[in-house]
Formats: sequence, structure tokens, C-alpha cells
Amino acid sequence: MRVGILYSRVRAEEKLLFEAFDKRGVDLDLIDDNTLIFDITAEAHTRRFQGFDVVVERCISHGRALYSLRILNDQGIKTVNTALVADNCGNKLQTTSALTSRRRRL
Repeated sequence: MRVGILYSRVRAEEKLLFEAFDKRGVDLDLIDDNTLIFDITAEAHTRRFQGFDVVVERCISHGRALYSLRILNDQGIKTVNTALVADNCGNKLQTTSALTSRRRRL
């Protein structure tokens, strides 16, 4: 299994993730979101992500996370979490509405 971690800064939580993936023998690639540029007008703008089984989003900036997840999800790349989930969780009204709705939207 090959996993990409999209991150802004390596904090304690990221270190724990790295260790857990390493213990399981997962091939892990770190992707610094400060160096990431998406050219959404080009066909191959997500080519560097095509080899991953999943990309784990750990961006500090909620906006950067949403944009990255949207682009990756639109190209069929599996992410944890999806752009929809990140958007709902980053908006208090949407989160409350989803949690109290009879129809779960998350």
C-alpha cells in the first residue's frame, strides 16, 4: 500500500501517524502543502498523486485543505477525508445541521 500525507507542519499527531504507518510497512510519501501547486487547467495536474492508494490530508489551513481535497476528489483520488466531509466539519452550522438531521449527510 502506498499512502501520501499532505501536510503543512510535522506536529506530534503527524509523527504518530508516520510511526503507525511504518509499523504496518506502509510505503509513505510526505507532500509539503507549501510546495504544492495545482494547475487545474492542465490535464496532468494530479499525476503526482496517481500512484497513491489514498492521500491523508493534514493541512493546517482549512482553505488549502478544502481546495486540495476538491481537486484530488474531482480527479478520482481517494482521500481521508473527502472535500465534503472537511467542508462540513469546518463549518459550525453545517456540522450541527448534519449531526441533528434525520438524514446523515456526512
